[in-house]
Amino acid sequence: MADDNVEVAVSADAGLARIKHELEKDAQLELQEIEDQVQKEKKTILENAKREAESIKQRLVMEAKKKAETRKKQELSRVRQQANMDFLSTQESLINSALEEAKAALASYANTTEYAETLKKLIIESGLALNGGDLEVVIRSQDKNIVSSQVLKELAKEITKQTGTETTLAVAKEELSSIGGVIVKETFGAIEADNTFESRLERRMDDIRVEISRLLVQE
Repeated sequence: MADDNVEVAVSADAGLARIKHELEKDAQLELQEIEDQVQKEKKTILENAKREAESIKQRLVMEAKKKAETRKKQELSRVRQQANMDFLSTQESLINSALEEAKAALASYANTTEYAETLKKLIIESGLALNGGDLEVVIRSQDKNIVSSQVLKELAKEITKQTGTETTLAVAKEELSSIGGVIVKETFGAIEADNTFESRLERRMDDIRVEISRLLVQE
């Protein structure tokens, strides 16, 4: 009887051992599966992170390039704008300088003996522009000795000849404030022809600007 009890106990222990072994085996397999899954997930996470990092890197590089290109364009635009401003400033400076030099030269010319003939030509030119008629000449006080009554008659005769309109010329009461030249106006009207040296220079300003711009571009 005692032997039977021993055999039962040994058999029970063996069964428990097998169960324990199976449980441990199952647990190890489950742990291994979990470990494999963890490694797989880890690999996936790392790969995804690597791709995301590369994507972020490329995006940052592209953004940096775009910002650099934008800054480059902005700087180029600023440089061009500044160059254009410098060009215009230089052009205007040269124009003003040329204008002042021309005025000085004309002022000197107005004190020469050749000026008398020039003044007569300017009076005729102005009279023709007004198509003759009863006209007055506005001149400088120092030019009145040039434009005598006899000279005015001769000039009026020439204007009459070229226009076909009977013309008279008289010295106006007001005096001209100019470096030289003349203003001829209708005696009984409001139309006038300004042939002062300053006005003639002003009318040539566009040509002067074009010429100076051409010289600057060539340089």
